[in-house]
Amino acid sequence: MKDDKRIHRREEDTSTEDALAEEKTPKRVKEDLLSGIFKSESNIRSTARTPDAKVLYPNADILKRPLDPPTPVRRGIALMFIIAALLGAAFLAWYFDGMVNEPKRQEQAMADNLSQDIAYDLPQLYPLMALDNATILSTFQEAGLSIFEMPTKENSAVWQVIKLPAGVNAAEAGAIYLSGIDKVGAADAARLLNGSWDLKVDRENGVNIVLHFVDFKSKSVDAAVQAAIAAEGLTDSTIEKSGEDESGNTYTMGTITGDTGTYSWRVSAIPLSEIYAINGLPEDAVYVGVRMTS
Repeated sequence: MKDDKRIHRREEDTSTEDALAEEKTPKRVKEDLLSGIFKSESNIRSTARTPDAKVLYPNADILKRPLDPPTPVRRGIALMFIIAALLGAAFLAWYFDGMVNEPKRQEQAMADNLSQDIAYDLPQLYPLMALDNATILSTFQEAGLSIFEMPTKENSAVWQVIKLPAGVNAAEAGAIYLSGIDKVGAADAARLLNGSWDLKVDRENGVNIVLHFVDFKSKSVDAAVQAAIAAEGLTDSTIEKSGEDESGNTYTMGTITGDTGTYSWRVSAIPLSEIYAINGLPEDAVYVGVRMTS
């Protein structure tokens, strides 16, 4: 019996020790882990601080080489600089010529065109009132005038011709008219307008003939009106009214009586700048209109 008790106690002691061992196992594991970490860190620190440890540095010899590029590269760079300099010089020359010299050339060309004493050969409207369009055209051609007939729509009652100044052919005038007179330079505009006129005949309600031209010589709207009245042979006709209309035109109107009948006429003038926005043309240029109706 005593032996049984001893055995039983031994078993209890053994189980107790096992239980205690099991309770201590996690703590020991933690201690072992911590001690291992501390040991590894101490090894790293000691390794980093070891005087015999080798530090590897990159080879810096390549940075000590001269910075001068090879000869072919230097030549290529020099060539590029030369080309850039030439292009820059060409651009500056073009810009300077266009901004400074071109306006001067236009002004001189315009002055040359206006200084020429070109005949206008203005037609008197009164003798034309009794003529048909074909006869009017042949009359101009027989007088040696350079006439450009504008295309007309089918069955249109309006017929129009343009008298070209000396030295301007129909192709040049047509190109300017198509692009727009106010879109060309002052020199080309003066070349076309000085000595030219356009005549429009409207036969829808009676006969209505209108003549337009630019006066570069009169220097004022009043003088241009009087010059047109004299050129049309209307000086001795009846003057009924004169003044300025709602559009800013200075005008004189009246009637003329002769062998072909009595017709009303009106001469008006306005600064050319009010009609065409052409920079460089004389500010005193005048746009003149003469109308005669049955």
